[in-house]
Amino acid sequence: MIRADAVSLTLNGKAILENLSFTLSPGTVTAVLGANGAGKSSLLSVLAGDRAPTAGTLTWFDRPLSAWSSRDLARHRAMVPQATHLAFPFTVEEVVALGRLPHSRPGDDAAALASLRRQLDLDRFWGRAYASLSGGEQQRVQFARALAQLWYPPENAPLRVLLLDEPTAALDLKHQVAILTEARTLATRDGMIVVAILHDLTLAARIADNALLLYQGRLLRQGPIAAVIEAAALSEAYDTPVSVLRHPATGRLLVSAA
Repeated sequence: MIRADAVSLTLNGKAILENLSFTLSPGTVTAVLGANGAGKSSLLSVLAGDRAPTAGTLTWFDRPLSAWSSRDLARHRAMVPQATHLAFPFTVEEVVALGRLPHSRPGDDAAALASLRRQLDLDRFWGRAYASLSGGEQQRVQFARALAQLWYPPENAPLRVLLLDEPTAALDLKHQVAILTEARTLATRDGMIVVAILHDLTLAARIADNALLLYQGRLLRQGPIAAVIEAAALSEAYDTPVSVLRHPATGRLLVSAA
């Protein structure tokens, strides 16, 4: 379990996050929602250990996050940023293999790459230069790199955390659903904690168990996804009228500007 207690972050004298408290449980997908500038990416960087909170505490699996070494953290959590620019002419295979650097176990490394190549449908451009891919294809490769970092033989898998910063932004509809479905599977089947910043609220309602709704660096609402995907709260968070309906056939939540 990850526990945040009164976490705040101040940068250059400005409060970015204020007094956030929540828990994230293994086997769940949590969507981080909110308008641009609400503090979503800053929250993910704090959860990743890339930024230390100015106040409050973060506990990972009964240990303060500050007590984790960089190497141990790299073996238990991976992050997919909004965009990644590489200055070197790596192939797709080489980029995915970068995820194995914290482990350096040749047998496991080869098994991980072979598994992810099939699992994420990367055969078509496995040997191509990463820089030659479209933005959406590069995002799929970065997702595979993160999963390579978290790959363990099933019998030896520890608790792990996958952090996704707008993972579907550059993807077509098919691959938006594919990546989020895979994230859902990693939580359900493998017991991972998955946290994803999402702007598509309908997709968030479809995939996530829980949500954190941020507004100006504060938690406006948190809890089960159906309790957070609610018209009044979303209208306040996004400063625009929002409608929430249910699909007549599937019963899934549908969200749109009113």
